[in-house]
Parts: sequence; structure tokens; C-alpha cells
Amino acid sequence: MSKTSETNDSSSDDEMSLAEKTIYERRAALGFPKMTDVEMIKQSSEDKLLMAVGGIVFDVTAWGDEHPGGKLVLQRNAGVDVTQMFNRVGHSDAAREKLATLFVADLQETEEGRAMMAQKQLKKPPPEPPKVTAKKLLPPL
Repeated sequence: MSKTSETNDSSSDDEMSLAEKTIYERRAALGFPKMTDVEMIKQSSEDKLLMAVGGIVFDVTAWGDEHPGGKLVLQRNAGVDVTQMFNRVGHSDAAREKLATLFVADLQETEEGRAMMAQKQLKKPPPEPPKVTAKKLLPPL
């Protein structure tokens, strides 16, 4: 191997985030598992919180009680691809690293699964509005 290719290999390794390295290691340790979106939806429940982010299925069940947004947000989104929501919220590197440890499988999308997810999104109750108190409405004295 030439010195140039050695440098390139190590620099690409350095560019990989800790979350990406963790996912790669878990993927290899588990034998590169795959799960269809239909399987993810059918296996998800309030007691088994599977969701997809970036084409990867994660089991966030154990994280429920520690999740800063609360367990309810995870329960409402079980069995759904939450990539856009996850990115919109702007999760920290630490959150991405935690998520990586919850890797289950690479997601395989199907037409049936996309239709099931769309239907599930329609049935989802709207998020609760923020609680407004009189104290917040009144200007300071």
C-alpha cells in the first residue's frame, strides 16, 4: 500500500463520527441485519419502540425514560420513519451517539410500508399544545 493511500484511509476514518463508527461496529457484530418497514411497523408497540432515522431502525425503548422530550413523543412515533423530525429538532452529537448504540437493522423500504406509515401518521393524535399560564401572558412589572 502506498503512503498516499494510507493517509487517505486514515483521514477518512478520522472523518467518521463516533455515531457512524458505533453503527458500523454494531452492524458488523449483528451480521448486517436488515428489516423491512412493514416488519418495523408490525413489531412496534408502546412496549417496543422501533423507529427509523436515516434508513436505519433503532429500538429506543430503553431510552424512553431518559429522553429529554419525554417517552410520549417516542411512543407516538413508534413504527415511523422520523428522519425529518429528528433532524429538524437539531439533536446534539451526544444524542446521535446514544441513538447509534440502539441500532437494530438497516431499513428496507417497501410500497406497503410507506402506505402503512402514511396511514399511521394520519391516525396520530396531534401534539399537545404548550401550557400557557397567566404569568407568561402578563408583562413584567
